[in-house]
Amino acid sequence: MKPISLQRAKSIRGNRARLESLVSSYPNVVGTMIGLKARNGNLCDELAFTVFVRRKLAADDLKMSHRIPKVISIENKSVLTDVVQIGLLSYQSTKFPPNLGTWDGTETGSVSCFGKSETGLFCVTCAHCIAGADLDPNTPATIAVWSPDQADYITVGESFISVTGNGSGISGNYGFSDAAMFSCLDQELIARAQRAKVLQAINLPKLGQVVSGLSGAGMRTGVVMGVEQRIGTKYADVVIQAGGSGTFRGDSGMLWTDTDGNAVAIHAMGAAEGPGQGSSLTAAMSAGRAKKLLNVSFLSSWQ
Repeated sequence: MKPISLQRAKSIRGNRARLESLVSSYPNVVGTMIGLKARNGNLCDELAFTVFVRRKLAADDLKMSHRIPKVISIENKSVLTDVVQIGLLSYQSTKFPPNLGTWDGTETGSVSCFGKSETGLFCVTCAHCIAGADLDPNTPATIAVWSPDQADYITVGESFISVTGNGSGISGNYGFSDAAMFSCLDQELIARAQRAKVLQAINLPKLGQVVSGLSGAGMRTGVVMGVEQRIGTKYADVVIQAGGSGTFRGDSGMLWTDTDGNAVAIHAMGAAEGPGQGSSLTAAMSAGRAKKLLNVSFLSSWQ
């Protein structure tokens, strides 16, 4: 599947409000996004106006009046729709170390990458991963990182800046903000950062872009299945369909990168599925927005 530029989504973007008004009255609808059409469970190279429901039923089990149209005609153009079931989205940090990632005394998460500015070198992660005992990412918390050599967490610095918020729903500044940095005083990590390369941070990726991420718990893979998601009053820049067993608690903060090594998004949330199952649908903050808000350059993986 060849990735699709958002330039081809002008009809959906320009008529988003009207499209949403047409589907919002259907039973069970909880949100929408600009996405790829799925056929027989596989993503296709077709743009669609994705409609999220809490429970997806077979067409034969629905009244005709409750079936979302497969195509919506608007301004003499046909817009494909797709109906996707999604569970409740929640942060994927965890209270049960060791996760082999970051530890703020309360939650574990994953380091996204190094951040570098004129004032120094830092580590980047999600704001909710460095909130500390008072659960406030805007107050300092001591941050430790798992050391495979010592088989323990080692203190590396303190949190000092975070950006949080639900998102405006406006293109260019669409989704939630959930990014933070903590100081890096560990000499081994500093040496790694000095060898690291600057990453290009993407504002919004192409649909169908293959991505991967290294969390504290292991390698994750996925495909960008949608952008500019709205679920109720919450907004997200990027939605990634995770491959394999999905993503799990502890993956928050993981940096999704594309096949060229560019920074695509910072992982934050996964949709609830069955007990013990990973999340196949995940929500992330655009790496380009995070980089801009934190006012740093992103350097390649801290691993």
